Amino acid sequence: TESEPVKVKRTEAKDAALNSKFNVKAGKTVKVTWGKVKDADGYDVYMAYCGKDKEKVVKSVKAADSLSVEISKLKKKGINQKKNIKCHVLAYKMVDGKKVTVAKSITIHAAGKKNKSVTDAKSIKLKKTSYVLAKGIKASIVKKDKKRPIINHISEFRYATSDSKVAVVSKNGKITAKGKGSCSIYVYATNGCAQKIKVVVK
Repeated sequence: TESEPVKVKRTEAKDAALNSKFNVKAGKTVKVTWGKVKDADGYDVYMAYCGKDKEKVVKSVKAADSLSVEISKLKKKGINQKKNIKCHVLAYKMVDGKKVTVAKSITIHAAGKKNKSVTDAKSIKLKKTSYVLAKGIKASIVKKDKKRPIINHISEFRYATSDSKVAVVSKNGKITAKGKGSCSIYVYATNGCAQKIKVVVK
């Protein structure tokens, strides 16, 4: 009998799983960590200095090996700690010898360790961590360095849902019900610092 074709599909839930532990710490080396994606065969880590540089694959990791990497060089040189870093991760499955993307992370922007003009988020404060159908999310950032502004290459907060059939969230944090059930809404700071909110739609 012929084997059934492999079902490969990128989903919101897989993206959320990848993002759940996605974090970038920039220093002499850049440490990147991410969440486990079910059925992924491996992960490609894309990175570049913030600005016009395009993110390129700096490391490929097999799923069985690790959920984190340390990058010691960019552009064939040691990490420039005065520059800010941008990074995203793709989870892939091998199908007929080719990589097929099953999850994609948000793009993180992290402040260089020796950059004295900006800082990263240390944590996110939420007014509530669960809602029975909500109007909107109210969040604030706890900074690593109170004297410096947060790196602002993208929106202060970004949002994602684990199941858009239950609820969706706008770029401003407004939650809209779509169907009965429960799902998770994620709030991300610029550097990937995240908080999870449970949403129930009755």
